[in-house]
Amino acid sequence: MASEIEEVFCNNGSVRLVGDWWVNGTPTAHTRTSGDYAEFTFQGSGIEVQVYPNADRGSAEIFIDGQSRGVVDGPTSGDDAKTVWFSEIGLPFAMHTIRMVRHGSRQSDGGGELLAFVSFLVHKNKDADTAALAMQRLLSVSKLAASMTRVLFEDVYHGGIQAIYLCKVWKVATFSTKAFTLGSIAAGVMASLAGPIVELSALRSIDQQIGYKRVDLDIDWAVDGENGIAAQKPLQQSLTRSPGFGQSSDEPEQAKGQTLNSEGKAASGQAASASVVMIHTSVRRLLMDPSLAQGAKIRKYLLLAAMVYWVSMGAILLLPGLKCNEPMPKSVWMLFFFSTLLNLLVEIWSLVQCRFGYHLFTSLDSQFFIGVFFGLLGKFDTFSDVTNAAIIRDCAAQHPGLYSWFSIHGHVTRLPFGADLGQLALL
Repeated sequence: MASEIEEVFCNNGSVRLVGDWWVNGTPTAHTRTSGDYAEFTFQGSGIEVQVYPNADRGSAEIFIDGQSRGVVDGPTSGDDAKTVWFSEIGLPFAMHTIRMVRHGSRQSDGGGELLAFVSFLVHKNKDADTAALAMQRLLSVSKLAASMTRVLFEDVYHGGIQAIYLCKVWKVATFSTKAFTLGSIAAGVMASLAGPIVELSALRSIDQQIGYKRVDLDIDWAVDGENGIAAQKPLQQSLTRSPGFGQSSDEPEQAKGQTLNSEGKAASGQAASASVVMIHTSVRRLLMDPSLAQGAKIRKYLLLAAMVYWVSMGAILLLPGLKCNEPMPKSVWMLFFFSTLLNLLVEIWSLVQCRFGYHLFTSLDSQFFIGVFFGLLGKFDTFSDVTNAAIIRDCAAQHPGLYSWFSIHGHVTRLPFGADLGQLALL
């Protein structure tokens, strides 16, 4: 099926303008107030924003389905024709929402202050979307296979070694040793299963989308065959209008006696947050875009913090205090505490450098706490694996005959390759 493109103008009822917007007869929607936003929900596989170039064009932060795409400057030069100044093509064919938030003057030269746009171009390419979903599914299956391989050959492997060790020392081990080893096994299981669970959820979502696309394509094919035209689906209608909406003059007229609804409250909240100037607005873009100087600085600090942590974990194996059936030295705990704290502080600092991360942190969003929890869980998993490997190595050196086998209900099994438990723990 060929790609369809539908143009939706700014004065269409499905376009929500929240704040002090005004619309002239072109039609072109304008605002000068930071935090004002235009929002449009559409069904399609891509979206473009059009406007006439002008020297007074400012900048806007653009969100697709709640994810920031960064701050984009409006076009200032060109012919008199409408210009596409933002484009996002290749989305899954589904319902999406674009939101453009007035940011301020242009980032390139500091000029302009007006956020303006004429229309949206909605792309509806279902065939390309089905192929993209198939590629996403293949990638998700590959990541799931890699996650399960890690679970089996790392976490199950080390968890099994620690379980054998714990069984052998159970009668003589202290409570802290039992609790620490059991905690290590549990942390490994939780941290390792998180990856496959996330990938299974993503795979299920992709399969559902592919199923919806097949049904959708079948319906459209039937309509095409019967009527010779593609099925047209109505756009979602807006329930609210913003102050000043529909004015035909080039200057705004303030609406009087108007009570803000819940959307107006959300807009004022965004206006307040917009006063906090963030260099970048998306965590993914901040870390992945090589053209961003601030991103390069953050990547350097994250790399240095990670190196401190991993060097600390390697140093633990060289410390002399990790002995069989003896309490763990305080120096080992302090090394883990300070290296982990350094990583956590650097990660939080990196997060708040972008607008999305800043809001996660300041609003104490659940995603922030989930991220911190699994980050600390993974670090503890590594720390406990390293310390247990060092302790098991010392136990095997003191009692080589005891740590070369294990038994289940009286059935004795020798460890492979003539190795002892301490040697296997270091792999």
